Amino acid sequence: MEKLEKLFSSLEGRILCYGIMEENYLTCIQKNKKIEECFLLNSTDLKRNEKGGRTRKISPKTFLRRFGKKSMDILVINEEELGNLEKRLISLFIKVTKTRIYIYHISDLEKVKKRYKRYHGNCKDRKDYLEVDITKTRQNAFMDKVYYVWDSCIDVIDLISDFLVS
Repeated sequence: MEKLEKLFSSLEGRILCYGIMEENYLTCIQKNKKIEECFLLNSTDLKRNEKGGRTRKISPKTFLRRFGKKSMDILVINEEELGNLEKRLISLFIKVTKTRIYIYHISDLEKVKKRYKRYHGNCKDRKDYLEVDITKTRQNAFMDKVYYVWDSCIDVIDLISDFLVS
């Protein structure tokens, strides 16, 4: 926890945060004078209504139109809040971010590392978070779709194997 607070107090530039709900992290961000702008995307912002419990779909076109390509210096992600959106949003996150992505509360570290290494991201495993350097990443629209289908197939196979084992 203290490492994450040090991380939030050392950030600088334009920052996009997804899923940060903890008060101590938000206060570290507010106290940091090096941060020019900070945008918070939380899962509660995407809820349509409390009765239905469904979330709105994040459109890639509106997401890129809102933020622009390579407009954010750093992206901080709470992986628990992403849920099933990770395989769809990973290409958007790489398009929007210039230098680094920090991911914390990771459930399956190897799967996340593999997904970022596809785009030639340099992953460094810290104890509390994963740091991905994306300055030398390459993207292809066709391969983004192939990766999405591949990840969906792997998720279905995992679901079937869990069902058969139980």
